[in-house]
Amino acid sequence: MSNRNKENNAEHFIAVFSTLDMIEAIGITEYLKQNNVPAFIVNKKDTVQLHITTGEIEVFVNTKDVIKANYLLDKKFNSDN
Repeated sequence: MSNRNKENNAEHFIAVFSTLDMIEAIGITEYLKQNNVPAFIVNKKDTVQLHITTGEIEVFVNTKDVIKANYLLDKKFNSDN
């Protein structure tokens, strides 16, 4: 397989949510998955020095699912009020 074909087959992901709270990130990830949007967490916090809160925890989805994910998140956060 050529490099060009590998690039076309590669999945691309984008962060749709970020937080400092792992529990919140897990909840958002599960909410998206329950609505048929595969999602995963990337923890960018500094794990060496836990007392320093640098970085965030981000929830990523495939670029093809960004619109649906943003719609679901907007619906979730606006209906909680």
